[in-house]
Amino acid sequence: MLRAAGVLGAEAAPAFRTALREAMRVATRTTPHLVLIDMKEVTFLDSCALGVLLAMRNRLPQGPRLDLLEVARRPLIDLTHADVPRLLAVRRTSNGS
Repeated sequence: MLRAAGVLGAEAAPAFRTALREAMRVATRTTPHLVLIDMKEVTFLDSCALGVLLAMRNRLPQGPRLDLLEVARRPLIDLTHADVPRLLAVRRTSNGS
């Protein structure tokens, strides 16, 4: 599981991309082939970080999945709108855990 925290914006995008690449590399060698990103501590997610997530998801081979664990009512881009749920699995929690 990859734990993201703080502001995920343009400045953090390169490090976020690197961490995702490593998590994807590990996921291809483990079962189940799943990259789970814990978003509980993310205070802001902008379009740059969302672009990193979607680009990495598009690079995945057939097997591994990329899922987000996102706590409800956080100041994030609403990951339930538009086509995001069709492209990324978003697991919402209502109790903050």
